Amino acid sequence: VFLLEYVDTRIKTEHDVRKHVNLPIFCRVPRQSSDESLILLEMEPQSRFAEIFMTAATLIHATAKEVGAKSFVVTSTKEEEGKTTVSVNLGIALARKGLRVIVVDSDLRRPQIHSLLGLGNDRGLVWVLQERLRARRDPDAHPLPAGGTDLSEALEETAEPNLMVLPCGPIPDDPAALLESEEMIRLMEELHAGADYVLYDTPPIYHVGDALTLAPR
Repeated sequence: VFLLEYVDTRIKTEHDVRKHVNLPIFCRVPRQSSDESLILLEMEPQSRFAEIFMTAATLIHATAKEVGAKSFVVTSTKEEEGKTTVSVNLGIALARKGLRVIVVDSDLRRPQIHSLLGLGNDRGLVWVLQERLRARRDPDAHPLPAGGTDLSEALEETAEPNLMVLPCGPIPDDPAALLESEEMIRLMEELHAGADYVLYDTPPIYHVGDALTLAPR
């Protein structure tokens, strides 16, 4: 039994997280059954699921004020672990505290946020970046308006008054190059200037390094 426990390197409990990752735990999100909603907009505010995210938002807000942070990357180890659900619900929970929140779908490989919230996806993060990059390369053929391509053309309103979403937009040929571009850095600065919190939903780190690209920024 001791040998089996010793060779099992999976992280399964809060103790494992504290031992191996040495980071604080804001909450534990319970599993929802297949017939239950996963999005806070579709459930009672007093439900256990909603209360957990509201508590997490309170703790994150308090911690963020202490360290001067206003943007977060949300990722997971692999697919289907619930990172997009967490991104959206944290955004809703923070917005319900009267904070201006923007959730950015920066998973440029399997975008899901527009589907979860029933939003359009014709324009979004990819569209803004590509338009700006085209204009930088060929300013005569693609002149930029003052201040660059207006973010307001790509941001989507939601049923939560203080929550805006920047969907992914059309899936690009080279997602990594877009996220690593100088235009992405400038866009992140614009987003941060226009909101109290910005949450970036990113691909799982097991397959690609997009989350690791955005996290230091």
